[in-house]
Amino acid sequence: MAVLRKQEINHDEIINYTNSRLLEIDSSIEKIVHIEHQELASQEISIGNCISSLRLISSWDWKELFENLSSVEKILIQDPSNIYIYQDFETKNHYRKELQKLSKKYGVSETYAALKSLECAKKNTEDNSGYPSNHVGYYIYGRGKHILVNKITGKKQKENFTPPLFYYIYPILILSFLISYFLSLYIYNVEGKTVYAVLTFILAFIPAADVSISIINNIALKITPPDFLPKLELKDGIPS
Repeated sequence: MAVLRKQEINHDEIINYTNSRLLEIDSSIEKIVHIEHQELASQEISIGNCISSLRLISSWDWKELFENLSSVEKILIQDPSNIYIYQDFETKNHYRKELQKLSKKYGVSETYAALKSLECAKKNTEDNSGYPSNHVGYYIYGRGKHILVNKITGKKQKENFTPPLFYYIYPILILSFLISYFLSLYIYNVEGKTVYAVLTFILAFIPAADVSISIINNIALKITPPDFLPKLELKDGIPS
């Protein structure tokens, strides 16, 4: 009907014919228009409700909602050091991911791994060990990880810790030595005097060390991912 009105066509005959056919099925144009208006109104209400629901959902703090529902989170917030509760979401999530890795590796649940980390922290609290050994993060991500693994597996595992500087300093020293050595060897072959070779080695060692540091730094940046640094959330600012 709306199309006919827009096109300014004499539609009386069409309407009469349509009405006569609709009467055969106990209906009319008015009834159909009324039903259509009801459907449009219903659709508008549904769309309005959907938009309102989406606005409500977008206003939720999903991080907080997740933490309220997480069984692992409920265990970790019992951290005896009271540090975990003040850490930011990224740090907490990193701890949870570490527990997830441990649970998959040793065939236990994440909840069980979290409970064991809490047990480790509580034990050191009772022993008056203090920070960091009374913090759950020390066992999940720190130096005490082997203690947590022992708790989970029930086996004794020694700490396998090599200072990071070992992997950094030694390559620099070795590379510096090699550069200085080959330079001194070249001087010896040219001049034929040991004194010149020794002096070259000594004088070249510091510049060689600078070159070695640059090379090792570039290699380290490419093959070693940056280490994660746990952080506090500090919602109320830095304490004085």
